Amino acid sequence: MLFRSVFQIKKKDYSDKDLLYWKQFGIDLEILEYFDVHSISHYFINGLSFEIKKNELGFAYYEQPYKYKIYLPSRNKGEKFWSNTGGIVQGYNKLPDRGEVCLITSSKKDIMTLYKLGVTSVAPSSDRKSTRLNSSHLVISYAVFCLKKK
Repeated sequence: MLFRSVFQIKKKDYSDKDLLYWKQFGIDLEILEYFDVHSISHYFINGLSFEIKKNELGFAYYEQPYKYKIYLPSRNKGEKFWSNTGGIVQGYNKLPDRGEVCLITSSKKDIMTLYKLGVTSVAPSSDRKSTRLNSSHLVISYAVFCLKKK
């Protein structure tokens, strides 16, 4: 039986520092809310509590019930992301019913920036420690998926 970690979060209001961080990517509060991105003070993995330090930024990308990607941009590279969203295509639930172009990108942050520019995109979830698909497989697998959402 495959065990999946259960993630929970404690939301907080966005601070000026939080919003300034997102502003550098052209992302405002309206886009953060539309894409279910939350500022957090704590996150919990299987009941264990982790607090975001006062000088740190902490965000949670909501994907499905108890499926979050925790994003800690002020931490070192190996500690920036915590996720239990394997297999989820980020941005899928925001795809329009019809469209001609859908870009494949690497992150929800990219999806939000492109959305602001009027470009539809998705990002397959990937665990940095797991084996990644090669890029040719990725394009073939997801191109039809983006163009023909059911």
